[in-house]
Amino acid sequence: VSGGDASVNNSTFIQMVGFAVNAINSGSVSVSDSAIYYTVYGEPDADGNVADGFSLWVQDGSILTTSNNLLANNFVGVFADEGDLNLSGDFIAGGAYGVFAVNGAFSIDGVRVENPFQTGMRLVSATEPVSVSNTTVWGDPDVVAPGDSMDGMSTGVLIAAAEIDVSDSTI
Repeated sequence: VSGGDASVNNSTFIQMVGFAVNAINSGSVSVSDSAIYYTVYGEPDADGNVADGFSLWVQDGSILTTSNNLLANNFVGVFADEGDLNLSGDFIAGGAYGVFAVNGAFSIDGVRVENPFQTGMRLVSATEPVSVSNTTVWGDPDVVAPGDSMDGMSTGVLIAAAEIDVSDSTI
């Protein structure tokens, strides 16, 4: 969705390459009661870096609003790059990252993240607020990467923002 509005409801995406839903150029997307499984990244660059593999991807001033979705075994469940997130009631399981968000306003309510290999939620915003409530991030020690094997990078939640509000959550 580029610069427009769209809703995705009661849908299933399986084995997507790159992304399942992407909002760019100030687009506004709502995704509810849907399931997205096994989204993988495309071709790595010459240095081995990847630039996709996100089940839900919002960027360039766009807004993503979700409710009651299942995002399972995707490389990244939700990725935001200079876009806003309003996540509610989603279940994100497996993958490298549950939510990876940079430079936007992020509101996370009633979301459950289980067994992210690298990080459950990474929410970093220089100027916008981050709010996390009624949320659980959990990792089975036999599944997630121990910190010493990843130079201390295996993390439940990392939040760095201009304003942070975390309540009624378990990590």
